[in-house]
Amino acid sequence: MVQFYLDLIEDWGLVWNVATPLWISKLMARLASPKVNDKVWDPAAGTGRTLLEILEVNPFADIYGCEINPDAYKLARAVLSLEKVVSSGILNCDALNSGTGPYEIVISDPPKGKIQYKNAKGTLNTDPDGALTFLKQMVSRTIEGGTIVALITDSSLLRRFRLQILPEVWIKAIISLPTASFGSYTSATHSLILLNKKKIDDKEEPFPARFLDSEEIIKQIKIDLPGIDEAETYQELNDRIEDLVNVKSLSSSRIGKDVFHNDLYSIDVFTVNYHLSDSWDTIKTLEEKGERLLSLSDVLTEPKTSRYSKELLSEEIYIIQPKDLYSNSPIQDLIYNPKNTAYNDPETMIRGLEESAILVNRRVDYFAPTFVEIKEKKAGINLNIFAFGWNVNLVIPEYVVYQLKSVLVKQQLEAMAVGTTYRYVQKKDILNIKIPVPSLSEQYEILSKSEKDKTERSEIVKFISQIQLVETREQLKKELERYVQENHFHNGNPRFQTEMDFKVFPFTPDEIQKNTWFKLSDDKHFAYILLLSDKQVLGVLILENVDRINFEVYSEINTYAEFLFKLTRHILSSTASSNLAKFAHTTKNFLLNLHEPLKAIANTQNQELKDLLSRHYIDTEEAIDLMIKGGEGKKEDFLAINVLQDALKRISLYTSFFKKISEIYHQIVEDNLERINIIDIIRAADTDKAVQILDDKQSVFVYGKHKSILLAFTDLIQNACKYSPDRKCKIQVVEEIYHVEIIISNKVKEHCMMDKEFYENLGKDWVTRDSGTGTGSGFFSARQSIEDSNGELHKAPFEEYVMNKEFKIVIKLKTN
Repeated sequence: MVQFYLDLIEDWGLVWNVATPLWISKLMARLASPKVNDKVWDPAAGTGRTLLEILEVNPFADIYGCEINPDAYKLARAVLSLEKVVSSGILNCDALNSGTGPYEIVISDPPKGKIQYKNAKGTLNTDPDGALTFLKQMVSRTIEGGTIVALITDSSLLRRFRLQILPEVWIKAIISLPTASFGSYTSATHSLILLNKKKIDDKEEPFPARFLDSEEIIKQIKIDLPGIDEAETYQELNDRIEDLVNVKSLSSSRIGKDVFHNDLYSIDVFTVNYHLSDSWDTIKTLEEKGERLLSLSDVLTEPKTSRYSKELLSEEIYIIQPKDLYSNSPIQDLIYNPKNTAYNDPETMIRGLEESAILVNRRVDYFAPTFVEIKEKKAGINLNIFAFGWNVNLVIPEYVVYQLKSVLVKQQLEAMAVGTTYRYVQKKDILNIKIPVPSLSEQYEILSKSEKDKTERSEIVKFISQIQLVETREQLKKELERYVQENHFHNGNPRFQTEMDFKVFPFTPDEIQKNTWFKLSDDKHFAYILLLSDKQVLGVLILENVDRINFEVYSEINTYAEFLFKLTRHILSSTASSNLAKFAHTTKNFLLNLHEPLKAIANTQNQELKDLLSRHYIDTEEAIDLMIKGGEGKKEDFLAINVLQDALKRISLYTSFFKKISEIYHQIVEDNLERINIIDIIRAADTDKAVQILDDKQSVFVYGKHKSILLAFTDLIQNACKYSPDRKCKIQVVEEIYHVEIIISNKVKEHCMMDKEFYENLGKDWVTRDSGTGTGSGFFSARQSIEDSNGELHKAPFEEYVMNKEFKIVIKLKTN
């Protein structure tokens, strides 16, 4: 009956401003934990809901309360009467200048925002923070060791709380509450505070202050108990909060943190967000290091400004808007060349800025700290912009702006911000922010370094904008040559060559070991620059008309070369999986194209055809005619068999090819380089014994990925034999100083000769669009496998191919 009555009051909108959400009243009562005969006082009793919940926890507690609103007072009396509670302790009075006490427990959801009240002398006082005023009264009416529970907005947990409340209490817990709990009528963030009043002989804190985030607790509840309704969620939340408040110690987490009271005296902010954010730990660490941290209220001042007035209308001044702070337009230029003025927009609420100031936007996501110099020309500022002067003996304005852009300040802003759709801070909150404040000379040094870093960042951005993505060794070579020519040696005609491009490498092993990175050719016409990565040779850059190069330029070129090599390797590895996916997609399409003819044959009811399906493929019209004359079947049956056999042959070929490609790319992604005997690889790949190895070498060692190199050579040898008139190929292994060249060559059937376009593009495409045979794909995958093993694969020039009617490729693999 009581609950129905309370719900009806809330539904009608009666005294909505004094109604505390029921689950919060229940939580407050549980945290208060009243004992038998405890006197419990609520200075803002409202409809009596919270006091009623006190009796639910302990029916033998004595409840008292004040309520200044006569309608709410009547409802409170009625509600308590329905529960047969003697309600003489509930009075229609002003708690700030009436009441007795002291009480064991004081509990309340006090009024928020500005209030007016009469003091003991009868004078009317105005307080901008009513909750804090009530909280002071609540503490004063509590016995030593007594409990105070209050629901307040986070804006009350700032500087005044530390100065006026903290000296008299121990904070047992501050619990942030979900913003959804208070409906749409407020965007303010709320917290429950649980305090114990200090005893006179209290010297050491009895427990650390505990900060809990109920939003995070709810997330955990929804993970643990998916599907529970809202009422059950809040009931579970109350249970868990009560457990977390009373547990002996709490390990820091996103849910909560314990903080020693001694550490709180230097902090002006007591919100849960602040103490669970990284800013708290950062500030504590800086203080432990001995850095001087000051609140902005200690270093900032009020600049000279004028309120909106008629005189301002006649002046041609620029009105600084919030968007100007985070745009790329220089504000100084706008001030001296105004395009919009107070006169053009007379309804704009502005202030006149009469001296230089630090400006910030009250929106956290567009805070945009900016220093503006005001000399002979004034400016106007939008009311959403806060303006600050500065203490010239403590800070440089540019240094303050530098700090206001720091991660530390952003963390503090986020912890102090209120609102849901738009996150903003009040001016007094900004002044509570702490920043490191070294000496003025150190500030100048920091700014100088910051400017240097800014210049370097600009150069890095410029450098990054020039980067070209490369996927092959040829692209890498061209990109490195372009970069060197455009940025360092315009007339150097740079050429990049790997160890495998030299017959005689210009750097000896001993020079490489000693990091000798620069040499001139014997005739002094060329400069050789050795490029290295982790003491491994990347290659040599050859420059014309260059006789010296400083180490800084060399380091930059070498860094870019190293970046390109690592990027190429990364792209090669990361595209391996995507190539497999692409191949699987092509396979699916290929099989779909075969679906209809296979289906037609598989469904045949012709018994003779079924018998013939087991016979060999008939590849000529004459053979078919002979079979028909012999009475072994009809022509259409043999043609159908041919279609089926052709399909099966293609499927078998494609399946085998796909298996090989899959293995190659898994090797690219997963395996490391190893020392392998390339002669053993060739012999293992020569499954048909069709290769003639010239010079009859028994062992030549190179570095590569064994499995993928084996499969690559298998493909290349099979292709060479397939297109050769005698189904043979020759392989010559030539040992150089730093690498081995493997030359594979074969004669080409006349009808298999490629035109120039096809020849030049061979190996660049994954698979031809109109064929499921994998034409060109074997060469493509072989190239990728060789390059992944730090090698190179090249075709002979097209002219040589046409003249000799011979297909020849050269594979180069490193020997170290």
